[in-house]
Amino acid sequence: MPEQIPYGVATSIINRLASAALSEYGRINGVMDELERLKNTVESIRAVLLDADDKQEQSHAVQNWMTC
Repeated sequence: MPEQIPYGVATSIINRLASAALSEYGRINGVMDELERLKNTVESIRAVLLDADDKQEQSHAVQNWMTC
């Protein structure tokens, strides 16, 4: 399982960026593109955490990185 804190933070951020209230705020203030880019970046980070979790059993370097 991915390290709980970073994975949980990434998931929480994605959920908040996908909320209707934040979408409405972004639309009103003209920052929808920035919010979408931020969401994509956080989704990429979450994917890296998942990949690292899969690989940590095979690589001591990845295992060390995941526990730091």
